Amino acid sequence: SLLSARVTRASHSMFLKKKLTQAPALPVAAVNIFEKICLHSPDPHKRVIAGALLFCIFARVRWFDAMRIESLQSDKYHTMLILEAATSKHKTSMSKEAKTRLLPYTALGKFLEEYHWVDSFMQARTTCGLDEQQLFLPSWNEVGASWSSHAMSSGECTCWMREFLEEEFGEKALSFSSHGCKATLLTWAAMTTLFSREERTLLGHHIEPQTKSSTRYNRDSQILLQLKVSQLI
Repeated sequence: SLLSARVTRASHSMFLKKKLTQAPALPVAAVNIFEKICLHSPDPHKRVIAGALLFCIFARVRWFDAMRIESLQSDKYHTMLILEAATSKHKTSMSKEAKTRLLPYTALGKFLEEYHWVDSFMQARTTCGLDEQQLFLPSWNEVGASWSSHAMSSGECTCWMREFLEEEFGEKALSFSSHGCKATLLTWAAMTTLFSREERTLLGHHIEPQTKSSTRYNRDSQILLQLKVSQLI
């Protein structure tokens, strides 16, 4: 009864004035800073947080979805190290079938530095006692210097990200946020000819209708893309 024609028209007019500004993709230098912190910071909690950021970037994961990861393991073969995770609760889990099927996340464990950031990330998680936690990354209590019982919010993640980048980027660090993590690698991939359109779609954890069946039953569809991601880097 409250949605009169006048109210509806006013609401529509206000909606058209909204300007959606998407979070920018992170530059290479910023991602490299996260990698250095994950590898060399003397504070285990900072290594964990930087590693979580790197995982979201290289696994193309929304921060909200990453906080619902149910399993985490690393897999190494020769010089390649991949961090694998899975979750059934994510933005694209709309149907009953999708909600009961784990979505696989895969991330390369090395960027520009000599050593694998994944090793440091996993060791820091163990040091912080997070291996037995149900949460991928709890919120950090600065006053008590301890992890809380609830997941780290995207707002807190953004604050950490800007703190990590402030020294190198100055005020420009304020333009970056957790929402840019998923877009970063996808943006880099779109700048090259390494990936087909279907591969870029799959890289973003979406499936085109014509390849839905073959991709659904291919357990390693994401891992196969990591070769091209490695070439991209």
